[in-house]
Amino acid sequence: MPRPFRVSALLRTSALRRTLAILRMPALLVAITVSVSILSPTLARAQLYEITAGQFTQGCLPPCLCPILFVGELEGTFTLDFTGPDGSFDVYTLSDFDVDVINFLGDVIELSGNGEYRVDEVAGEHELTIEIIDVETGDVLSMNSGGPVEFAPGVVFPDIEIFVGTSLVCAGSHISFAASTAFEPEFVRGDCNDDGGVDISDAIESLTLLFVGGVTNCVNACDTNDDEGFDISDPIYSLAALFTSGPAPLAPYPNCGDDPTGGTLACTEFAACP
Repeated sequence: MPRPFRVSALLRTSALRRTLAILRMPALLVAITVSVSILSPTLARAQLYEITAGQFTQGCLPPCLCPILFVGELEGTFTLDFTGPDGSFDVYTLSDFDVDVINFLGDVIELSGNGEYRVDEVAGEHELTIEIIDVETGDVLSMNSGGPVEFAPGVVFPDIEIFVGTSLVCAGSHISFAASTAFEPEFVRGDCNDDGGVDISDAIESLTLLFVGGVTNCVNACDTNDDEGFDISDPIYSLAALFTSGPAPLAPYPNCGDDPTGGTLACTEFAACP
């Protein structure tokens, strides 16, 4: 567990000391105690994913020689919700797995499920464990990826491409799929609290998220300097833009828009942009 410390100690760090000097602010008086919350770069709550390609099979894996009992294409969605770090891995709850399996005759099997997805973006590894339920029969299939496996060639998180099965040796039930984040709303960079304006309250919101805790539906809006990370440099950038004629937040700013640089930071909802 992170060691508690007083905010006054935080203010003695060089980054914030420089910021306060830049703003010529009086000493900030604080009397609360906080614990550092380490936030994932993909902080957003309940990120919706859409399966773009996938297959469900029951039968054998090569080199075993037994028949493939069923082959069907996957269509559907699921959500990932960041729960915290575990060593080098970021851990996500996978929920609302809502998938149709469609065979070549047009027959449909409805699947649901929940599980856990873990990803180490630096090492390029991820793993998935999931309980799949046949909605009609109630049958449950416990599937996993066999521990951490390397990203598929050319795939970068938050895109996902993975293979799981009840058994990864010969006979079993298997699912392979590729999935990408669903449509993301327009947003305004720098409007971290999603109130329709960019001001000092956004820097305060960023500091609260970083050092007190909480969640945001659009971490991309908090990435003021657009470096594809959410950290102390973002509220510093915001304060400099507001009070010392520093550079303005990068696009989309000051109007609503899409992220022209793409990237990995999620945005599931942004109320200030209709």
